[in-house]
Order: sequence, then C-alpha cells, then structure tokens
Amino acid sequence: MFTTGLFVCGSTSVLFGFLNLSPDGATFVGLCFAVRIAEATGAASFITASYAIIANEFPGRVATMFGLLETFTGLGATIGPPIGSLLYKAGGFILPFIVMGCLLLLTAAVSICGLPKQELDKEKLSRYTYLDLVRIPNVAIAAVTIIVAAVTISYVEPFLSGHLDIQFGLGPEQVGVFFLSDCVVYVVAAPLLGYLCDKYSCVAHCDLTVLCWSRMCTSAGAPVQQLPCTSP
Repeated sequence: MFTTGLFVCGSTSVLFGFLNLSPDGATFVGLCFAVRIAEATGAASFITASYAIIANEFPGRVATMFGLLETFTGLGATIGPPIGSLLYKAGGFILPFIVMGCLLLLTAAVSICGLPKQELDKEKLSRYTYLDLVRIPNVAIAAVTIIVAAVTISYVEPFLSGHLDIQFGLGPEQVGVFFLSDCVVYVVAAPLLGYLCDKYSCVAHCDLTVLCWSRMCTSAGAPVQQLPCTSP
C-alpha cells in the first residue's frame, strides 16, 4: 500500500501539471476533480501505511516515532510554499507538479528495495473491526481530538488572510509569516510531545489538554475582531 500510494500520488501529480493543456470549461474542471481525487487516494494510502509501518517496527516507541514523523510533515508544510513559488517562477504552472511528482516516483522506487518486510499477524487483526477500535476510550478520545484540532486549524484559512489585511493592515509578507508560525510550532512540539507520551504514558492527558486548548482558541476568535488596530 505504501509503494502503490506513492506511485499513484506521483503519477497524478505529474499529470496534474499538464491539465493546463486540456480544453477549457467542463472538461478542465472534470479532469481536475478526477486527478485530484486519484492523487488524494494515493496520498491517503501511503500516509496511512507509513503510520502502520512505524507502529510495527517500533512497538515500544510509537508516540516518539509518530512525533518525529509529524516533525517532517510540519517541515514539509513550512518549506513547501516557498519552494513551490520558486519552481512556479522558474518554469510556470507545470514545473512544480513535475518536480514533486518525480520525487514521489523516485521515493516509490527506493521504497521497493529499502523498506523492511512487514510481518503482521493477519489472524489476530481479522478479529477486530473499526467499531471495536472506536469503543476503546483512548482511541475515541484521540479521534475526537484529531477532528477538533484539524477544524481549529483549517476553519480560519479561507478568510483569515483577508481579515488580517482589512483589520490589521498586514501585507502579504506579514500574512505569510503569520501562517508560517503554526508550522514552526508544530515542527518543534510534535517530537517533544511524542517523547513525553512514551515516557510518562500520558496520551489521554495530552488529548484532553489539546481539546481544552482548541476550545479556548476558537472562543478567543470573536473578541479578536474588536481589538483596536491601526493601518501602517
């Protein structure tokens, strides 16, 4: 699943770069949806498989290794926009997709030879269903935490840049730094929290802390609109 997901994601990424050559109108929109759906399916496959591989290879340090993996996720989110901007400036719409797609395809080729063989107890795994997992309190708490945290981060993205411009008079560079700050904190916090969870077995406590903090952050959003500000 890991290798196949990388191959699908890389291939569709390259293909997406050529969509500007397709006919305009409904054909272009339909192809965009189809390619992006296929790319998302591939990404979901290799991301999910990567977590399963880590859990299988490091059973005693799962949280630490997950935190380390999330560090690289945050690092990619941090350096991705500027790299994409440079590639777009150098080669137009098509170059960023070709470069990233080829890197994914290269990673898929390397993973075929480099990944360790996974030995799973299929008979044991077949006895459990998704419903059985959700009934485990820690799993349920973790699932709710992930949903709430994701909503807290993403629900402001469509309008936050415009709000910062209108309300506080921030320029594009300042808005970019504002969005960059959460990625930087994510990169630093992920391995630290993973280590603490493994060392002190406090996964549930961390989840509940995140839930409370997310609720406080979303509640603070409305009063922020009333802060006095001056345009530069």
